[in-house]
Amino acid sequence: MEVASFVEEYYSILTRYVSSPEERLLMKAASLGSRCLAAGVPPEELAEIHEKALLRLAQEQPALALGDVAHLASAPFLEMFMAYGLAFRERGEVAERAREALEQSRHSFRNLITEGADAIVVAGKDGGVRFVNPAAERLFGRGSEELVGGLFGYTLVAGDTAEVDIVRRDGDTAIAEMRVVETEWEGERSYLTSLRDVTKRKRAEEEVRQRNTELSALHQVLVSIAQTLDLQEVLDEIAYQVGSAVGSCYTTILTIDQDGSPGLSSQVSFDMPPMAMERRPDGKTSNIIATGQPAMVVWDAGVDGDTNPALIEAGIKSYAGMPVVSRDAVIGVLFVHSRDRKAFSGKERLLSDFASQAAIAIENARLFQEAGMVGTLRETDRMKNELLANVSHELRTPLASIKGFASQLLRYYDRLNDEEKIDSLEEIDRASDRLTELIENLLQLSRLETVGLRVEKETMFIEAVVAEAVEDMA
Repeated sequence: MEVASFVEEYYSILTRYVSSPEERLLMKAASLGSRCLAAGVPPEELAEIHEKALLRLAQEQPALALGDVAHLASAPFLEMFMAYGLAFRERGEVAERAREALEQSRHSFRNLITEGADAIVVAGKDGGVRFVNPAAERLFGRGSEELVGGLFGYTLVAGDTAEVDIVRRDGDTAIAEMRVVETEWEGERSYLTSLRDVTKRKRAEEEVRQRNTELSALHQVLVSIAQTLDLQEVLDEIAYQVGSAVGSCYTTILTIDQDGSPGLSSQVSFDMPPMAMERRPDGKTSNIIATGQPAMVVWDAGVDGDTNPALIEAGIKSYAGMPVVSRDAVIGVLFVHSRDRKAFSGKERLLSDFASQAAIAIENARLFQEAGMVGTLRETDRMKNELLANVSHELRTPLASIKGFASQLLRYYDRLNDEEKIDSLEEIDRASDRLTELIENLLQLSRLETVGLRVEKETMFIEAVVAEAVEDMA
């Protein structure tokens, strides 16, 4: 049988063992070693069979961790070579060549581990570190002379895969995926541990999760703006979503009316009671309104002399303020607070986005109010026109009576008897009283529009009102 067929068979055993380490596969590897000897395969070619199969495995399965390949591949190779060696010993042939080949294989195996990209740590059953490769030194931030001989510090169970945090000497924390297999190392049963640094991937995943949370909060604010023009409701929603998105324990948003006075406001607290704070002339809020600066972040409130004492009393360590700007004017201020230092570092852009949405909400509410005022003014104007038309009609009625009876007296005075003259004069008198009453009502209406009028309710007899109206129309 040619060596190529042995390579193919060994590769099949190796790939299956890497995927699922089983004892029967090791027995097949041992059987293959015996058959290699029977076929006259030199011991040095046995190492070549292993290397060729290992190289092919690395090429065809690049996603497989190099450390996993190394420590898993060692078992079938050792079984194959041990079977080969036992056969050699039984035959009494070339024992020295078998030992040299075995040593070469071990050397190759160690080189494979040493040069691997993944960190490799070999620990004994007592947890003591026996070997680390350069990648492990870089991962732990310590040299081999410090690591070897010390305790590994992690629970080792053959076949387990876990995610572990590694604290380096400089205090930085790395995240690694740890795989453990049991093997033999320099004649001792040990644990071969492969650690792959996944710190960048985990941080990227966390950034994606955080950004999704932020985008979801922004979307919810947009939905609130679209669903209602009630400014207070929108401000409450913005404060809640901002606090949730950036981890603020106390979030406030204050609007500034067009005359510069404080308008509506909202505050949302998480894990702390609401605070009543007065706006100080030289405080942060006043400074943001005056300067309109795009962002203001305080990393450590305890060393900032301008921080409101009420915040320091509440345990606030850091906070950030953002102006709400529309048409180049500050129309509000958004504040977030935290009990952690540097809590809002790098959050300026997100806070700016929320402030922009707040500006849209405030402007929409103001435009809605202005539109309502325009509608009210139009209705008032219509009512005034209608009132003027009614008043004109009401004024013409007594004036017509006065004019008619006065003209009658002037033209037919000599023909009228005394009774008729008195009737005409009485009608003129009544019409004059009615005209005086109408003018007084108009004056009262004018006072109502300017300084207000106190309304007094009075009982009226409907018969008298109707009779008076009929009389006016007669």
